[in-house]
Amino acid sequence: MNTKLVNSAADVILRALTQNRTAAGIALALESAQLLQSPETAAESAHYRSAFEAQRSRAETLDGLLRTAQDRVAELEAAQGTVYRASHDSIVMGLYTTAAAAREHCETLVRREYTSSGIADLKLSWREGEDAVDQPEDGEQELIEHVGPHFARPTGYVVTALEIAAKYDPDGDE
Repeated sequence: MNTKLVNSAADVILRALTQNRTAAGIALALESAQLLQSPETAAESAHYRSAFEAQRSRAETLDGLLRTAQDRVAELEAAQGTVYRASHDSIVMGLYTTAAAAREHCETLVRREYTSSGIADLKLSWREGEDAVDQPEDGEQELIEHVGPHFARPTGYVVTALEIAAKYDPDGDE
């Protein structure tokens, strides 16, 4: 005897009786609960229910992945404009949405190098081309170190403005 099936049938019959159903109504309730099926049919129904739930779960996962991919595409399309590359001796250290953030990265690394060397009197400035510039927002900027009143030299740290396109322009510059 399958106790689980007996208990399920008893529960369905009790609910049908509380609704004043006839014998045919009770039988219909048992059929709706799939308790009048042969064991083979019940197993087949359970198999299809399980396969349906697995398929729905996969569809929800794929839907989530699709939404994530669409969000990333929208993010990349919104990124059209300028990004700033911080680099040291041609080695890229990071990409930033503002020149200030890229410069901060470079300055932090230079100050860390000098602090570990015991040099306290360090001043930094940024040069774009041949002119010293405090806060430029475009072009290539080079970090200059000033140690003492008369000594200045390039550090090898550079911030470069890069234009980012949302899509390829076949008529654009190559």
